[in-house]
Amino acid sequence: MLALAGQCYDLGSSESEATHWLVIDRVTRTVALAPCVAAEKFLAGQHPALLPITLTREEWEAVVKDISACLRTQVGPADGLNVQDRLAAQNASVDEMSTWLDQHRPAHWQTQIRDRLLTLEAAVWNELSP
Repeated sequence: MLALAGQCYDLGSSESEATHWLVIDRVTRTVALAPCVAAEKFLAGQHPALLPITLTREEWEAVVKDISACLRTQVGPADGLNVQDRLAAQNASVDEMSTWLDQHRPAHWQTQIRDRLLTLEAAVWNELSP
């Protein structure tokens, strides 16, 4: 639930559908809260439905043949080695980063995290108690 200027706007959750949508227009760089129906109409106006494409059997077979040819030329046995090389390089980077983090970790980092969590827990309990 979002409250602005005394009005409540339900943007939805895993338990309920939204009653309002947050619409962001990247072209005009504006943001609006709109009822779902109005937002859907606005978006449908920006992106009209495409007309269905009708192909004959021969046209469809030609499309499938072209796509199949493209896939055969773009993905070949040599690409499997390239993927393995990239994974090996990524694993080396992760190992290097882990080593660096281990060397730069504060001495008592676990104690510091525990203390911060306990402080936060105490603050929450103080807020909740009457």
